[in-house]
Amino acid sequence: MYGYLGFSIYFLGILFLKNKVIKNFILISTIVFLGLFTYLNHQEIKHSNHLYHQEEITSYLTKVTSYEKETEKFKVYNSEVISFEDSSQKIKASLGKVHLYLSKEDTSSKTLEFGDIIFIRDAPQKLFAQNSYERYLRNQQIYLQHFIYNDQWQILQKNKAQTLLHHVWALRKTLENKLLQIIKEPRQQELAIALLLGNKSSLNDSTKTAFAQSGLAHILAVSGLHVSLVLLFFLWIFKYWDRRPPLIRFFYFTFFMTVLWGYATITAFSPSVVRAALMLSIWLLGKALQRPTDAFNTVGLSAFIQLIINPNLLFDIGFQLSYTAVIGILYLYPKWIKVYRFSFIPLQKLWEASLISLAAQLGTLPLCLYYFHQFPSYFLFSNIAITFLIPLVIGSGFLTLICSLISESIALYCSYLYDFFSDIMVYIAHFFSSLPYSTLSDIYLSSSELILLYLLIVTIILAFEYRSILSLRISLISGFLLLSSFTFKKIEDHTNEFFEIRYTKQDLFIAVKEYKLSPIIYTSSTTTNEKQLQAIFPNTYQQQFGKIDIIELDRLNKFYLWNYNGEKIIYFQSKKYDHTPSNICVDYLILTDKHQFNSTIKDLKFSPQKVIYLGYKDWNLQKWKSYFQTKNIEVIYPTEKNSYGIN
Repeated sequence: MYGYLGFSIYFLGILFLKNKVIKNFILISTIVFLGLFTYLNHQEIKHSNHLYHQEEITSYLTKVTSYEKETEKFKVYNSEVISFEDSSQKIKASLGKVHLYLSKEDTSSKTLEFGDIIFIRDAPQKLFAQNSYERYLRNQQIYLQHFIYNDQWQILQKNKAQTLLHHVWALRKTLENKLLQIIKEPRQQELAIALLLGNKSSLNDSTKTAFAQSGLAHILAVSGLHVSLVLLFFLWIFKYWDRRPPLIRFFYFTFFMTVLWGYATITAFSPSVVRAALMLSIWLLGKALQRPTDAFNTVGLSAFIQLIINPNLLFDIGFQLSYTAVIGILYLYPKWIKVYRFSFIPLQKLWEASLISLAAQLGTLPLCLYYFHQFPSYFLFSNIAITFLIPLVIGSGFLTLICSLISESIALYCSYLYDFFSDIMVYIAHFFSSLPYSTLSDIYLSSSELILLYLLIVTIILAFEYRSILSLRISLISGFLLLSSFTFKKIEDHTNEFFEIRYTKQDLFIAVKEYKLSPIIYTSSTTTNEKQLQAIFPNTYQQQFGKIDIIELDRLNKFYLWNYNGEKIIYFQSKKYDHTPSNICVDYLILTDKHQFNSTIKDLKFSPQKVIYLGYKDWNLQKWKSYFQTKNIEVIYPTEKNSYGIN
């Protein structure tokens, strides 16, 4: 009660302030602070019955809530936990979200639908934000993941209720099948499904890489560009609709809204499409009511509505990139377009497209470096090259899709047009990605460097626009701090030392960095590539080392011995210990789940000072603990279960 009274007095005090700028700033800051405070104090993870906090989980029930994507080996779903069973066979109610990876080899995964309740044996793994994808999941309130194979799960109850999502996904699947029937080339099929329906799961890696490195990745993601092109087509047909009588204006408004949200429906309410549709809906409403519309207010209101519905979107990468790109375009483009105009219309259109692209890239540059650690060098030229091509590709694609619902023979002729234009677009993407230095990669920013870079960009823009000395000074200070941070990080990386161990249920990975030497990553896996290692050791790859050597542990070797800062660390490749070195002093022995406790332990010919156990099998850990306790040897079991660092 006293809290509410205090806040009421506080807000009334703000309203009586005479300075409008200060009043608005304090009001907005207070609302943002209260929103963050409410969000942080209403997270599921804070509940004691969250599955993340439970121990000795033997099985659990969970309900499928969404289909996320498809990888080479797995189908990926999100689910909400209902209950779990512990080692004492007690069933307890629980909550939380689990990111499920279901093996494609399992035929049951093909029949899984929204709302199905599934029974899963074993416990899920915890996410510790060791890479950007895990951080993304945690920001979506997903703290658990589970890789599931045939014998680990079963569908307990099929969802018989036909919800809206069921119909939406069924419609999308029907349209995908239509495109697959009409378009014959596999690459064009994948591209059409991604461009028109927003399903990128089937796109091959080479296409994704080419579009990313050429600065055209935004085309593959159905977003504001695609939604705007669809709406612009109808606005071009029905010109001056907003000048009609009220009843006719309402009819047109209803029709445009149907088009917008109908498109959002066939993309299965893709977050980027919903964002764009919401912004354009607010703009259309203003036009229908014949009220003056402010672009920034429209963007702000759409963001506010989405954050009320789902506050987690604030930490969503797509949400951040969408709004920074739109704000960059809205603020910079009107100012830049006044600088110069071409009398030749096609040249003027190219100029406008290049300015829009530059404004969007400038708005998203810090976030791209922060999240993806790379930036396309030729983005401006590649976007200019496809300026007139994008409407043709998307237009011919939609024409093919619509005609496929009427006549397959007509759709087939339309598909030839789509194939021609999309082939040119793919060629342009591959051409720019193949150029030397097409991508500035391995650029890692900390959170403070991200803020400093945005501050630098904003203050430079303000300094040029308003001839502000203060903005120029702030830009110089932020630039100096940014360069200092990079310099100190480079020096620290050169002299830094670490011995990091990671375990992924199948394989062990060890990253070693000694004083003034390049780091080395040892792996027991025969299939791990550098991209996977970057996900396993994000902090190592974030540091600007000249080279990172990768050494595969030879399975013929019975054991490996490292000497790090005078301490000896040993790891057994073999599950037997009959070839252990004798008469040596070992400081650390590394054990994992694959080292099951058995009678061969008597062959261990040395006593380590400490034992590091990494894994998830508690029963195996307890046996090792009991054994080493009799020898007064400490067993280190990290809270993260799969990660440990030796200082």
